[in-house]
Amino acid sequence: MRVSEILAVSSFLLAVASAQQVLEGRQLHGDPGESRSQFYTNTFNQSKASFAPTPTFEGGWQLGLILGFVTTGCFMLYGIIVLIWDERNRHIEFKKRVLQDESKLMHTHNVQVQEMEAYRREFADREASRGKNLDEEERARLAEIN
Repeated sequence: MRVSEILAVSSFLLAVASAQQVLEGRQLHGDPGESRSQFYTNTFNQSKASFAPTPTFEGGWQLGLILGFVTTGCFMLYGIIVLIWDERNRHIEFKKRVLQDESKLMHTHNVQVQEMEAYRREFADREASRGKNLDEEERARLAEIN
């Protein structure tokens, strides 16, 4: 069984258990005898008059709310900037390493410029065809290698 199937089944079971509690109605206990309080709640009052007034955020509450959202936004923006910066640095480092390896091939292993161009074209062709279906000739060539 794959992980996604296990996740789907466990999510479904959790949803069924949660729905069962909601559909039965909200109760503190299944039986009044289970309650340790003498004031057992049979049902909850859902009328409009039973709710508190809508809170208004003013003064210190509003300031805290604004500062919290701004701080959270700044940390998220910082995280995005760090991710982009790190990815940029990785690409630069990879290009440097490729150039070093090409230089090593040309100077240490005496690979000619024409051969290097052929390698570059082959790499570009393989990158362009990556993910596409392989034809029979390519499959036979890969089977010989493996």
